[in-house]
Amino acid sequence: MAKKEIELMKTLNHKNIVRFIDQFRHNGTWYIILEYCGKGDLEKYKQKVGKIPEYHCKVLVRGILEALVELHTERKEINKKKIAHRDLKLPNILIND
Repeated sequence: MAKKEIELMKTLNHKNIVRFIDQFRHNGTWYIILEYCGKGDLEKYKQKVGKIPEYHCKVLVRGILEALVELHTERKEINKKKIAHRDLKLPNILIND
């Protein structure tokens, strides 16, 4: 993860965006510590539960859209640059309990 991305993650504070906790380097490798998401990613969750009920899908999609709106909205702390998530896929969507 690029230094710029880490600095950006530190500024984000939204209920549907995984919170950045800390970072450290050990033996030349950078580690990023994020908020714990107990149900894992959406791809593994779907494989585990099978067909996700329509109501639950609506809740998931609403949360994803709210997070994307938050990222795309102009923000003072990041010089009013709009953010685009360019790798949106099931394994990159984490589900909290």
